[in-house]
Amino acid sequence: MIPRYNNFEAKKSASGGREILPAGGYVCKILKAEVQTFEWGNKLVLSFDISEGEFKDFFKTDYNSQPDDRKKWRGVWRINLPSGDGSQQDTWKQNAINNLAACLQDSNAGYVWDWDETKLKGKSLGILFREFEWEMEDRNGVSTEAYSCTDIDSVRAGKFKIAKRRELKHKATAPAPTPVTDDSDLPF
Repeated sequence: MIPRYNNFEAKKSASGGREILPAGGYVCKILKAEVQTFEWGNKLVLSFDISEGEFKDFFKTDYNSQPDDRKKWRGVWRINLPSGDGSQQDTWKQNAINNLAACLQDSNAGYVWDWDETKLKGKSLGILFREFEWEMEDRNGVSTEAYSCTDIDSVRAGKFKIAKRRELKHKATAPAPTPVTDDSDLPF
């Protein structure tokens, strides 16, 4: 018999599977914007939540459902900032910022991009999510991530394309499980 203990409560764990946002485009509101500096470069980090539609307040709901000791805001998009080194990757980073600036201007009447990330709080933006594969220790799965943006009118009209799934570059190969076809010698 299982030993009884005090403070028993039949309650599901919050650490079980969490809802995953489907790949797609969402009208979002920026809650915080900051530049983070690393040895290898800088990132513009946008914290946001979905502000319209079926998944409104998705990240707030997700955050509030997490255990207090492990709360993490998952509505985050990290954009690598150009360094000016002239590389092809730097050109891609410049194109991402150019697109972000245009989408913000198109989505927020009267807003003009001025390189001040602190002014992005409260702005609307269409953020696009794609699927990605992940692997950690002995677990793996598929989730979604913010990867690009568009203007909010394009999201509302469904005029955007979702990038293909970002797959793991080096997938761990596990031996295939041996199927059990005869259970006559199992102990139960």
